[in-house]
Amino acid sequence: MNGKKTLTGALKGVSYEDFESLKKTAQHVKRVEAERDKAIGMIKTSEKKAVEAEEKAEQALNERPPMKMQMENVQLKARLGRIESWLQRLLNYLPEQFRAMINNILHDREPFKSEQRQKQDRGMDMER
Repeated sequence: MNGKKTLTGALKGVSYEDFESLKKTAQHVKRVEAERDKAIGMIKTSEKKAVEAEEKAEQALNERPPMKMQMENVQLKARLGRIESWLQRLLNYLPEQFRAMINNILHDREPFKSEQRQKQDRGMDMER
């Protein structure tokens, strides 16, 4: 296009159709640039949110066990408490040989150690 400005600011040497076509192209370019800028902004926001979500997930995994596991732990602790309570009550009603086994259970030791020792002692007595 060869166009020159006149003294009044009008264009000389450019047809009206060329001017309108150029005007439409400029508007289209402006619209595309705005859409591109908006898409870039959305991408940056999405990337930031993805990084934040990943950090939160990593932090949650490191901080505490999953809720299901926590619930199981609570239930097992309650059950263990009830069992220990019943074992304490049983101590009052059982003969001495069973008391040793229950005390071993309550103190996280092998429950039948004393019973095995007694059997071993009896076996040694029989051999003599």
